[in-house]
Amino acid sequence: MDSSLIITGGSSPPVEVLQFLGTRFRICVAADSGADTALAAGIRPDYFLGDMDSVSSEHLEQITGWDISVSEFDKDKDYSDSELALRKAKTLWAPGEFIAMAGGGGGRIDHLMANIRLFDTDIYPDYWITADSEVFPLVSDQELNIPRGSTVSILPVGRGPWKMESTGLKWNLNDIRWSPGQISLSNSTIFSTIQLSVLEGRFLFIRPLPQEEYWVKDAADFLLLDQCIHIWRSNGRTHS
Repeated sequence: MDSSLIITGGSSPPVEVLQFLGTRFRICVAADSGADTALAAGIRPDYFLGDMDSVSSEHLEQITGWDISVSEFDKDKDYSDSELALRKAKTLWAPGEFIAMAGGGGGRIDHLMANIRLFDTDIYPDYWITADSEVFPLVSDQELNIPRGSTVSILPVGRGPWKMESTGLKWNLNDIRWSPGQISLSNSTIFSTIQLSVLEGRFLFIRPLPQEEYWVKDAADFLLLDQCIHIWRSNGRTHS
């Protein structure tokens, strides 16, 4: 599968999880201090870009000495480093590649909001994982296997109108007249399989992650990444 992993600055999942992600993707794009995160996990980026204002000088010198693509941008630019990395990833394959992003959580709230607002545009990842959450867009019918009692949140993104139906949640989302900024916050799964059917618009699914000791060793089974990839393949998903 043609696929790209973006590693960006901000809070990131544990090293073991990054190493697991590194085995799932053909190409790694590091955005600024995401290079520090990638190298700490033993992942050598194929592409490195950003305004270079937060990557460590040691790793900057190391990476620029390699035979990889390096693109430096002015600090006064129109896009965040994360969005620049997404735009780069979109050029690497034919339209329709799966793009995941690791990092970008915590830290400055304006940077965090910029990453969340990506889902209001056509430049967004198919899967995003931070130190404490995994996030992905809902664009069609999706059946997810997820432990009973899991906390999940769902909100509309992009352009409305929005409409969806669900089964398996404590508070199902049928017949809701969604408006911008509305969110089903801290909902909960009551079955081990939930069904989410998007009828109009696009939604964002957020799953807070428990403490690391409960899932990191079984990341491949615990995370929803492989289910997202399967759904993406089944739906013939492409970005605009």
